[in-house]
Amino acid sequence: MLAEISSVFERLGLSLQSGVILVLAGSLGLLIAAAIMFVMKRIALFEKTSLVAAIAARCAAPLRFLLPVMGMSAALPGLDTSTG
Repeated sequence: MLAEISSVFERLGLSLQSGVILVLAGSLGLLIAAAIMFVMKRIALFEKTSLVAAIAARCAAPLRFLLPVMGMSAALPGLDTSTG
């Protein structure tokens, strides 16, 4: 199975280590997005107005996409692109 994963990264022009770092950066971004949404929803429970709840609802999907992409973009310059 490791050989299959390694071959996928090689087709993308990345070493196995670089691919794992890229996946971890994306996962970290997704975790940060989930934490932000959790905090916003908790704040919305205690607010008298529903403004925070409305913002949280409208930002959920973009944050789940944007933060992992930003994490991977931040990791890309430091990656070794040789497939060796």
